[in-house]
Amino acid sequence: AGELLEDRTSPDHDAIVSDDECDPRSLVSRMRAEVGARRLAARVVVVSGIAPLAATGDGIVQVSAGRRVSPADVERTVAHEIQGHLLPAFAARARPIGIFALGTIHGSDDQEGRAVAIERRLGHLRPLRMRTLALRHIAARAAHAGDEFVPLVRSLREHGALPRESIRL
Repeated sequence: AGELLEDRTSPDHDAIVSDDECDPRSLVSRMRAEVGARRLAARVVVVSGIAPLAATGDGIVQVSAGRRVSPADVERTVAHEIQGHLLPAFAARARPIGIFALGTIHGSDDQEGRAVAIERRLGHLRPLRMRTLALRHIAARAAHAGDEFVPLVRSLREHGALPRESIRL
């Protein structure tokens, strides 16, 4: 009941626990395999309490702990984080001009757009994923505008988000 709708895209028999290090299909295992196969100098770590299934930072990919996900969500998330975030960051760092490594104002917005475009190109941008992205956008805009937590959660509920989904977003 605590999962986002996006996490519940397949029957329970297909569900994978995101941080199951013994399951080669898990998000953490697939992410580590992809980082290793591409020889990227990045760590993949498990963290609790993040809204997305994974998040990428400077040389690190965080994978959300204990989330039940479908095999399709695993592959989508790996493509999003590796191709959309890690590879561009490593390519920028390799450039001789420092501004590429530092980035530009709103550059992370461009990078996120590219990552979602990669999801679309690979056939991962389905209605449930688009719904989740739309709800995140609503939450981010409201937070940026200074909305308080409770009204923001109520707004997400009015847009059709489940109670726990609203809180996590």
